[in-house]
Amino acid sequence: MEIETQAVCVAVDAHVSPEEFRSKFRFGDHEPGYFCVRGRSFIMDPERGLVPEGPKFLETVREILRGTTDYVGWGLGLTAFQLSHRTQFFKRNQIGPFDSGLRNGSEQAMFALRKMKRNLVYQEITEAQMPTEFLKTEAYERLALRNDPRNLRQAIRTSTTCIEIAMPDIETAIRASDAMRDHVQSLAVGASAHRGQFWEALKNITGRRPVPEQYGNFQGFYESATTEGFAHDPRQSPHVMNISPTGKLRLDFFGSTNRADLIISWVREVFRILNAVLPP
Repeated sequence: MEIETQAVCVAVDAHVSPEEFRSKFRFGDHEPGYFCVRGRSFIMDPERGLVPEGPKFLETVREILRGTTDYVGWGLGLTAFQLSHRTQFFKRNQIGPFDSGLRNGSEQAMFALRKMKRNLVYQEITEAQMPTEFLKTEAYERLALRNDPRNLRQAIRTSTTCIEIAMPDIETAIRASDAMRDHVQSLAVGASAHRGQFWEALKNITGRRPVPEQYGNFQGFYESATTEGFAHDPRQSPHVMNISPTGKLRLDFFGSTNRADLIISWVREVFRILNAVLPP
């Protein structure tokens, strides 16, 4: 099934010209170097284990914050069992405000969970077997297009933290991807409590292709996208590091945690690697 799906995508991508592929990316939504972090977690009933109550959690958060101007970054993950929280975008040197944004999201969750009598579980790999007939999200449907059922079962049991960095143009995004490439596995393994097991899970979810090639330039990026079946839709990139249509370099391979100090250390390490590539 995976081979057949990939073959169809490659056949479609053969008709995507370099100019059309370039037009699928837009830049300028945020200043270059601005970043945000998206964390994922599972919702748990202390007595019954994981429960598909993500929609109820979101409704509770909205109810608590009704009438306020607080930023709400909560949403669903791949299924109703999983939640996602994305911070606002911050300048690379705004670690203090970023820390406050992380803690604000945690406080929102705490109030909602207390009202629901539920907990959040920050765990890269959960052993729980989750049925897939519950609510699936748009992200799940995109993942289903390029994965066989075994990979999907692994994906819905896995949680990551994703760092997104705004890029000024496609050429800089490609250079940033190339600069990060050799660091992906060591960062992913070092940022996970499950270490090697987490990396194997990422390999399974991505069809054994977690890290992209060294692109070198736009032509190399285009050729890789055509070969791997995501030139028609960059969101279909199979890699844990990818360039999004909204002009961000997405690093979706850090472990699942609500510890602000850990997340901040990952952000600092990413910018240590990328500062030579990004404009000042």
